Amino acid sequence: MLIATNEKNNQILADKELNKSEIYYCPSCQSPVHLKVGTVMRAHFAHYQKEACDVFSEGETEEHIMGKQQLFDWLVNLGYEVEMEAYLPQLMQRPDLLMKWGKKKIAIEFQCSSISIEKVKERTEGYLTNGYKVIWVLGEQYAYKRKQTAFQKACLTNIQDQLVLFHYSVSKKQLEYHYDFQLKQNQKMLEVKGTLKTKNPLKLNLKKKSNRSNVEVNIEMEHQKLQRHLQYPSASTQAFLKTLYENKETIISMPKELYETLPTEWMIQNYSYEWKLQFIQWLEDQRSNTVITSKKLHRWAEELNYYEVPQMSKNQKLQPILEFIYVLVQSNVLKQIRFDKWVFVQPAKRYKYLEEKM
Repeated sequence: MLIATNEKNNQILADKELNKSEIYYCPSCQSPVHLKVGTVMRAHFAHYQKEACDVFSEGETEEHIMGKQQLFDWLVNLGYEVEMEAYLPQLMQRPDLLMKWGKKKIAIEFQCSSISIEKVKERTEGYLTNGYKVIWVLGEQYAYKRKQTAFQKACLTNIQDQLVLFHYSVSKKQLEYHYDFQLKQNQKMLEVKGTLKTKNPLKLNLKKKSNRSNVEVNIEMEHQKLQRHLQYPSASTQAFLKTLYENKETIISMPKELYETLPTEWMIQNYSYEWKLQFIQWLEDQRSNTVITSKKLHRWAEELNYYEVPQMSKNQKLQPILEFIYVLVQSNVLKQIRFDKWVFVQPAKRYKYLEEKM
């Protein structure tokens, strides 16, 4: 930790020039801590061995200590009111930085070491429930590499109704952000990358630049990929095969719309073919000319298993379903009558032969 208190309960920033004979305390558990000064890591306070402190239980790396100091200095130089390691007793949490922006309080967590997704969710929901905005900034270990991990998804920050992934490089002293994540037909992820240069950290230049043009699906190629995938079925693919069997369908007869890869379906944990088939079957259970509303779609979305993205909004959860609806409108299964209403027209086409589907 970089902040401790002295016997007068004043906050003290760790520095190699401090008097080592003075007694310092952990601001969280009030236990005595000692000043550590070395040649490699920045001066910092640490608990004595065998002492437990829930708030400072993760330990700190040199990257974490240096990073939060650099971020602190950067925000202070921009003119913001920032506290380092401010203890929030109602949450029993201590964000690395607590920044005030007008009436808003923003907790900034610089995460360099491994913690569970459940812990990220717990902390995020704790902040949000108590009126704090939270920004997760990931260190070198979690740098984005063209594919999102489940942990990175959990650390996405909702800014301007977009899910943004922040990464800070201590060596470069540079804060990067990634957004507009889109899964393409080849299963590669595209996104937009930026470097934070603005004076306002919460007003990013979030312009969607990635190519959303539709690529015609190669049915034969996608069918062969599916066949290879089903040779060694997992629990999710077995569930899909079971659904096909129970509905007297096969991978040849099934609707070709299932082959479409949707830009935001990376949010959904369910097997891609499975949830799309279930959605089509749900539509086909409706009577002709039944109006499908956003409210009905939200209810149906509750049946899906999404990745843990604590800051994902209800509308963002609906996005992959809306993308699939667009596909079904193109094939005349649905007809759009308003921006948020559709009418069921006819069942999706089934096939006897692969050549017919192609």
